Amino acid sequence: MQNLTLVKSPTYQGFSDEESKLIMSKSTGLMKCWSYLAFNTGMSASELIAVKVSDVDFRNDTLTTQEGIVYNLSKKTKYLIAEHAESQDIDEECPVLLFFGATLESINKYSLQPLLDILNIKGSLDSFEQTFARFNHPQYGQQLIMPAESNVSVTSKEYVPLSEREV
Repeated sequence: MQNLTLVKSPTYQGFSDEESKLIMSKSTGLMKCWSYLAFNTGMSASELIAVKVSDVDFRNDTLTTQEGIVYNLSKKTKYLIAEHAESQDIDEECPVLLFFGATLESINKYSLQPLLDILNIKGSLDSFEQTFARFNHPQYGQQLIMPAESNVSVTSKEYVPLSEREV
């Protein structure tokens, strides 16, 4: 007979409601665009840095990745992508969040961590994806089931981005 190991369901980490709202209200520039896009889509850090302006359909409020995954965007998220791209003079085919030789490490070190330190919040770039997964777990009234380590393929029409949620 084979021994079976009981595995607990994933524990969803990430930011709390209060921390998420604080991050969105206090972030500026790159981190504001990052936080809204991450909280709105649940994309991983490596997926976020690949998003180009040309991936965004501003008329239909969607973002389509190179892999063909379609995300619904809130109007605020769409606006922040356009505003950030314009303020940084980012070409349509250049990544929106990765410019001037920035890396995930440098974004974390010079943009995210100073913000989190000021706000006295613990977290990392991965905390955004984990927060999305936690808020889309059935216990929070949503229909999507996503372990924190996987990516959502299509956001639900009923999904209300954290940036627009009243808690």
